[in-house]
Amino acid sequence: MSTDAPASVPDPVPVQGAEDAKDAGLSGPAETVSGPAETVSGPGAVEAVSGEDVPFTAAEQPFAPVPPPPPPPPPRRPRRAPKWLLLTVGGVLAIALVAGLLVWQPWSPRPIAPVSLAAMSPTGTSVRLSWPAPNGGATPDHYVILRDGAQLAEIPGNETSWTNTGLRPGDKLRYEVATRGGGWQSGPSPVATVTTIAPSPVGLKVASTYTSATLTWKPSPLGPAPDKYVVYNGPDPVATLDGGTTSYVLSGLVEDTAFQYTVVAEWGKVKSTPSATDSGTTRSAPLNDLQNAIVTPTSIPSGATGGTVGRAYPTSWNFTPQCTTNACTMTVNVVVPGPQERGFGLTIKVTPSGADYTGSIQAKFAKCGGTVTTDAIKVTLVPDKSQISNGRWGHWTGTVSAAAPYINLNNGYYCPSASWDYNVSSGGAGNAGATAGSPV
Repeated sequence: MSTDAPASVPDPVPVQGAEDAKDAGLSGPAETVSGPAETVSGPGAVEAVSGEDVPFTAAEQPFAPVPPPPPPPPPRRPRRAPKWLLLTVGGVLAIALVAGLLVWQPWSPRPIAPVSLAAMSPTGTSVRLSWPAPNGGATPDHYVILRDGAQLAEIPGNETSWTNTGLRPGDKLRYEVATRGGGWQSGPSPVATVTTIAPSPVGLKVASTYTSATLTWKPSPLGPAPDKYVVYNGPDPVATLDGGTTSYVLSGLVEDTAFQYTVVAEWGKVKSTPSATDSGTTRSAPLNDLQNAIVTPTSIPSGATGGTVGRAYPTSWNFTPQCTTNACTMTVNVVVPGPQERGFGLTIKVTPSGADYTGSIQAKFAKCGGTVTTDAIKVTLVPDKSQISNGRWGHWTGTVSAAAPYINLNNGYYCPSASWDYNVSSGGAGNAGATAGSPV
């Protein structure tokens, strides 16, 4: 056999087919191929013996292993649309979604803060806030109250005012209001600053006597009781009292002394403005210093000197009062027409007797036969009640009487008892050193 010509061989049988047959349980004699023996050259070739049957399985040996069939192709991926197409479709979908929201659920606006805020302190312990409802934006569900930047309270959205209580006089505070609605909260409103009031005491009254003044007042209904009160007379403090005290007595004053009392409430370093002023004077003495008077004799003993009955004499009397809390006495330098029709002075102390003042002394007034007698002098002063102001007499009248006793001169002579009587009235030109008998 020539080795130049290629050998003719059957087509290779896939291994997979043999295995499938084996798995199927097929059996039988090995298939043989007959024919003249041929030589197959090449790597791994097995020389066949001429005239012998070669099993099919052996015939496979000279060939390279047959590869398994290729795997099935992967599933075909869908073809991606161009990007411009995706953008177009997405835009259409977005527009459709927005349109759906507009149709089925309208867009909810955000809340708007109040455009202004007013704050006032009606009492020393409270601040009242008020604001206009926002014009637009989400309907307010609530308003949030902020004080000094921190949330203080939250109130229903249908209310536009609120009162902050529990404060102290003189507190300096800063308020803002925010709107809450539609699940959102607005920014704060404009700031409102306020200081709580420090209310003044009320109802100050002063009851004065000749030497004292009693003050009474009430704490303001607009504030808490203060820590203390300070009493002033004009710009000068005269007393500091506990905050629970609402009266005070000033003693040791002088009659007819002017005053201007006020009371200030204090809470720590915070002071109220002064209360309403109660001004006036302590009670006046009825008469003080020189007072013009007209003295008219109404009765003189026969043959005696001491003026002329019915003839008025101008003079001046000097009054020096001495007052206690509820009463005054007065030392009076009395001048009446005396001997030789000259002024005769007496000093007498008069004291209250009802509405009048009276006083009496024993004084050397008359002279008889060269003997000066000790006589009883009595003075009565009567005010005109319609002309009394704060105790001071505007007009007054009175009487002066002098009674000389009977005197036995031991020489066969005697001095009979005698009396001199005078009427007195305030007014006239006055003349402390006038000569008695000078007509008015």
